[in-house]
Amino acid sequence: FVSYFPARLDYHRISKRDEMIVVHFETTNHTSKTIEYFDDLVAKSGINIEENRKSIKELKKLQSDLDQINKKIGKYRFLKVLSFIVIILVTLVGYYFIDAYALIVTLALSLFYFLFLRKKLNAVIKDSTTIRDNLSNKITEVTSLTWRQMAPLNRLYDWNIPSTIVTQAVPLIQMDKYFDADKFEKLHEKYGFNENTDKNRSTVCVQSGSILGNPFIICKDHITKMGMKSYSGSIVISWTEYERDSNGNRRAVRRTQTLTAVISKPAPEYYYNTVLVYGCEAAPDLCFSRNPSKYSSLEDNKLERVIKREAKELDDLARDAIKEGKSYTRLGNDEFEVLFGGVDRNNEREFRLLFTPLAQENELKLLKCDKYFGDDFTFIKDNCLNYIRSEHSQKQDYHANPKIFINNNYDAARNFFIGYNENYFKSFFFDMAPLLSIPLYQMHKDRDFIYNYHYPANVTSFEHETLANSYKKNEFAHPDTDTDVILKSAFVKKNGKSDKVKVYAYSYKAVERVEYVSKLGGDGRFHTIPVKWYEYIPLTNEKYMEVKPTNTNKMQFDEDSSKDEFKNFVNRFSSNGKYSYQRCLFSMILDDEDYNLDVDKFDSLISNNDLNNDDNNLSEIKSEVSKIINKYTKK
Repeated sequence: FVSYFPARLDYHRISKRDEMIVVHFETTNHTSKTIEYFDDLVAKSGINIEENRKSIKELKKLQSDLDQINKKIGKYRFLKVLSFIVIILVTLVGYYFIDAYALIVTLALSLFYFLFLRKKLNAVIKDSTTIRDNLSNKITEVTSLTWRQMAPLNRLYDWNIPSTIVTQAVPLIQMDKYFDADKFEKLHEKYGFNENTDKNRSTVCVQSGSILGNPFIICKDHITKMGMKSYSGSIVISWTEYERDSNGNRRAVRRTQTLTAVISKPAPEYYYNTVLVYGCEAAPDLCFSRNPSKYSSLEDNKLERVIKREAKELDDLARDAIKEGKSYTRLGNDEFEVLFGGVDRNNEREFRLLFTPLAQENELKLLKCDKYFGDDFTFIKDNCLNYIRSEHSQKQDYHANPKIFINNNYDAARNFFIGYNENYFKSFFFDMAPLLSIPLYQMHKDRDFIYNYHYPANVTSFEHETLANSYKKNEFAHPDTDTDVILKSAFVKKNGKSDKVKVYAYSYKAVERVEYVSKLGGDGRFHTIPVKWYEYIPLTNEKYMEVKPTNTNKMQFDEDSSKDEFKNFVNRFSSNGKYSYQRCLFSMILDDEDYNLDVDKFDSLISNNDLNNDDNNLSEIKSEVSKIINKYTKK
């Protein structure tokens, strides 16, 4: 994959050397594709960039003027208050230190000054307030204008924009519109990947694709587990002690003490986890794992000492493996074994087949690269499935909701669009990098797959859950819920091209309890301390949802869903009119499990033409990829 790993990122060229495919990547190619994509959207929208820049400049000037006038109003209001305080102080000083005649004169002058100043200040404040109101109205007007100017572009933002740009920049990487049944069936039948049935884990985002036909998914899950939470309570006690002073006299002394009690009780914890799953038949019997090494970022001289020390422990591990009949033997590359790990491998032959000297060199470059993310990933191989979990991916938004690109400022929109897509690609690429650094994975083209059975639903359970999680959680949660919610889907039946799905919402009700803890105080007595805590009672709620693939983009769907005919259709099945659309998938919450969606009617309400023409571009990309594969991949 990489003879020069840290320096390059995007697809540039392919060459054959040393019986392997070497793919060079450059950041400029992906960036140029991103800019090209954005410029195409701008051209399609027909917005006037200079007019928007002019309006934004005017808006910033108006906002600056408004800030200044608000400061001016605040200053004069402060002077009003200050003048009143001065009058009060003068009166008090005159009352205590000046005779009556002088006091009257001073008070009269102060009052005259106060009334005069107040009149002037009120006039200035009134004029400034009028100016402020005019500025606020003007800002509202210009802001509305900027949104109207950008509206044609904002309407064009669609789902899957980042993944589409990745495929355009790197044709070897095919990104799917959504995780379809065929891709799951291939992962399941051929590579052993299973659906997630754990009710403590719900998929909130999934992106599937393939490299040289080898499938992968990026899956973000919402997870809960029962942990322990600490609660504390306290009371203040007091008592009287007697002691003698320096003169020997006995006296009473009052003592106080705060007694605190801490208890731990079970409580649910919620978090998110993003993992890349990659299927490849290379080294199909090999299993191993590795975690980020704390030594990868060390300087060379310190790293050398650590490697010598850790290598001795690996020697001991190899000797113990021989005694115990295990398969572990040393590779001979101490730096790789210390930094990469994988000592729990079960098949030495396949491990060496996978991690050739070139693969070891590539992995070490990746681990020690401090320009990007470095050694922040966990790598688990379970036969034909490879799992990559990186720290940087936990922070990356792979969902790419088109709403994030909407802006009323052209330049701000452009900068965000480019920055987001660059971060998306960089995060995705460096999740794939540990796999692509292995020559055998680069050389292994997935063979055609013959499906043995048909997936029961039109859409995978991963996408069912992703759609369920696109709604507000209270749409599915039990009314008594006090915690976060985990949503799980269960396929009910096909209804033509749509799926009826039951959504289970798992949550907890927090019930207040009090536990009394006995603790010895400084007075020599035990005291009872009440500690308030919460018992979490499991709750389950069920609702039904209809899910259907649609061959349309967001702009067309927005147009179709704004029609009365569509709204009336949805309201027939959902009293609240709750529906969701993302990545060519439509869903709506059903009021009754007995409802059967009129599929033919629904199809007539949704246009089936994809305005992005991705399918046309896809055929060209597939043709290019086929040529590359046939030329450089061994059968």
